[in-house]
Amino acid sequence: MDWPTAYTGSQPSQIPLPTYPFQHETFWLDRGGPGDVRAVGLEDTGHPLVGAVVSVPDTGGVLLTGRLSLPTHPWLADHAVSGTVLLPGTAMVELAVRAGDEADTPVLEELVISRPMTVPDEGTLHVQVLVGGEERGRRKVGVYSRPEGIREWTEHATGTLTAGATVPPEEAEAALPWPPEGAEPVALEGFYEHLAEVGYEYGPAFRGLRAVWKRDDEVFAEVSVPEEQTGVAGRFGIHPALLDATLHAGNFCFQSAGERPTMLPFAWTDVRLHAVGATAVRVRATVSGGDGLCVRITDPRGVPVATIGSLQLRETTPDQLRALAAASGGNALWAVEWAECGLGATEARWATVGESGLPDAPSSYADVPEVAGAGERPEVLVADVSAWVPERTGPIDRTHALCARVLDLLREWVDRPELADTRLVVLTRGAMAVHDTAEVTDPAAAAVWGLVRSAQSEHPGRVRLIDVDGHSHQTLPTALTTAEAQLALRDATAYTPHLTAAPTGTPSQPLALAPEGTVLITGGTGTLGALTARHL
Repeated sequence: MDWPTAYTGSQPSQIPLPTYPFQHETFWLDRGGPGDVRAVGLEDTGHPLVGAVVSVPDTGGVLLTGRLSLPTHPWLADHAVSGTVLLPGTAMVELAVRAGDEADTPVLEELVISRPMTVPDEGTLHVQVLVGGEERGRRKVGVYSRPEGIREWTEHATGTLTAGATVPPEEAEAALPWPPEGAEPVALEGFYEHLAEVGYEYGPAFRGLRAVWKRDDEVFAEVSVPEEQTGVAGRFGIHPALLDATLHAGNFCFQSAGERPTMLPFAWTDVRLHAVGATAVRVRATVSGGDGLCVRITDPRGVPVATIGSLQLRETTPDQLRALAAASGGNALWAVEWAECGLGATEARWATVGESGLPDAPSSYADVPEVAGAGERPEVLVADVSAWVPERTGPIDRTHALCARVLDLLREWVDRPELADTRLVVLTRGAMAVHDTAEVTDPAAAAVWGLVRSAQSEHPGRVRLIDVDGHSHQTLPTALTTAEAQLALRDATAYTPHLTAAPTGTPSQPLALAPEGTVLITGGTGTLGALTARHL
């Protein structure tokens, strides 16, 4: 130190302290990097969440692996739900897309998050992303984790990847005004405080919403990551905190951002990444299918960054969030809950295929080839499968016969590319229990639902399921316009199924067996089954 330069007088003078808080900034590398993973036969990804990748023999798939903890990833602590730190769903999307890049399938066709991933307060969480073999241009992807010292892996999300083009949309938005003409600004005061009240406890890293405008059913927003995250953003495809904040704008797409309960991301469809490393973006969000969102993300110049074809959200309450957070650390129990949903006012241009018990069908076709050869095809084709096999056939034979016919229908349908713009609706009666199990009056139709659900997972958007009662036929034409994959009509009211965490209660009391009663042992017929039978 050259003191005469610092002090002009003969004696050191008093220097006042700055009038603002000290800003601490460090320049050394954060600890917790993957090190030289090549020494153990892996490749370095350079990704902040999964540092190593290895190709899987025979399948052409890949396995990405990494470790998460609050000391190595402190920004994750800013994403808490009811007091529990959860890996954001946007991080699972980022992981799936990154794995797809490694397997040359960069488009995330679908990702369903079935179980949240808890980041422990202490210790490390091992994370893996597995991409399977190619089948008809698609690869399955799954996200898994296990705490340090635990051998069992927990599945958190599954989906499909494709090699579809990720070329940005041709529409140039750079020349369009921003904010768009006619968009009215929305006040953000108290927005994150309200989210905290309903369970979302966002810290600074996830409070990225800067400005919001609304025009009719569209919401426009500006989002950015905090300054301390800009340095690492370039190592992500899109920073999970940035993508998560873009979804916050979706709260304003619904009736009232101040009154609507918290919505959890559940099913992502057609996620495409057009640019990487963004730190500030513009967002355009619109409602899709009731409780869903369609999101378009560009950089501040209007150049496309990412698009989300559809994000289905699930309504939740603080109590459900607490139960979800409590169950997320282990093997959570899930239940299907049917929630009421609204229907549009317009009716679809529809027709039936095969035998039908619908009295008001405008037209009908004998089979799928006849539909494919028609000059003007309907928007929706309804297969009233409950009428295809007589009930007097018997439950077992009727189930086999009905499922066989529906399987033939599905195979013919997906093999007809000319019918891609026509939606197929499989209509059943008495297959689902919305309010009471007594509603299930047709086990064969229930089996059809299981079959069609498998087809829906393999061919998203091509097939829908609707179950009706005897009082909902007049509602059917408007129900055919819905984008919901599964729907039930009860007394002219529509319901959709949702996965919810099963409530945790006290353990049930042991069942007392009557000595003169009959006990059915299922599942184990080996040593344990024999011992149980001998004990009884």
